[in-house]
Amino acid sequence: MKNKNVWHITWIISIYAVLMTILYLVVEYKVKWEDKDLSAYLYFYKCSNQLCTTEKNVANYYSKVKCNKKECPYITEKNNNYLILSNNEKEYVYDYIKGNIISDIYNKYSFINNNLIAKSKDGKYGVIDFEGNVLVNFDYNKIIDYKDSYVAYSENSKVGIINKERDINIEPTYEYVKLINDSIYTYREDNKYYIASYETELPVNNENYDYVYGTENIIITIKNKKLNIMDTNLKSKLLLMINTFYEYSTEKERDSLNIYLENNLLHFNIINDNNITYYIYDIKNNKLYS
Repeated sequence: MKNKNVWHITWIISIYAVLMTILYLVVEYKVKWEDKDLSAYLYFYKCSNQLCTTEKNVANYYSKVKCNKKECPYITEKNNNYLILSNNEKEYVYDYIKGNIISDIYNKYSFINNNLIAKSKDGKYGVIDFEGNVLVNFDYNKIIDYKDSYVAYSENSKVGIINKERDINIEPTYEYVKLINDSIYTYREDNKYYIASYETELPVNNENYDYVYGTENIIITIKNKKLNIMDTNLKSKLLLMINTFYEYSTEKERDSLNIYLENNLLHFNIINDNNITYYIYDIKNNKLYS
């Protein structure tokens, strides 16, 4: 009888031990694996006062996006805290500070004067804002520029300008167009640049330039290897023009300027004697830094 009781107690203890082991394994699985995120992510973080990305987990980061099948998206364009991300299949607009997708219903995007040029599924282009509101209907084969309700569009490799609100319709005859403000624009003809009026479609002065870039009511002109910064009244903002090495007669040379606007600061590069000088022009305070 005594042996029978010992065996019974041993059997109960064994069953209890097995149950405890199973419980331990279940808890360990839940802690280590069931709740563990095994997805790959692309992290956006600050390094050297710039936006950087990494696929490794970092302690302090702005936000992260999940990688599809461990293939992480890459940045195609940046505008302040907005990014255009691509995963090779499609593009979407992402706010890396707030960590949310702004728009992903169109096939392709590009930034344009604090708005977005977007390409629809049927291959037509329009303009939307960062809330997704359509500013320009998707009626164009290609949009080159957009500003103050003016649209520079491309047809048959030529560029025209239209503003339905002001009944402006300039036929597509230009090689290139850049909208400056609601009064003037720059165009290229026979590889020379001119500054013209929407109303007359004629140059506002007797000058032609090797290159013209206009943004936020500031105009950069290059002529005879000298760079000038002007206001929209064509008055110089610089005491001395900046000497350049290139005449900027080819697209590759123009691209080397790397002009972009960020937070009221106009950035550009100048090449001289194979040396690159990086300039920042403070539009608000009319100051030039290098």
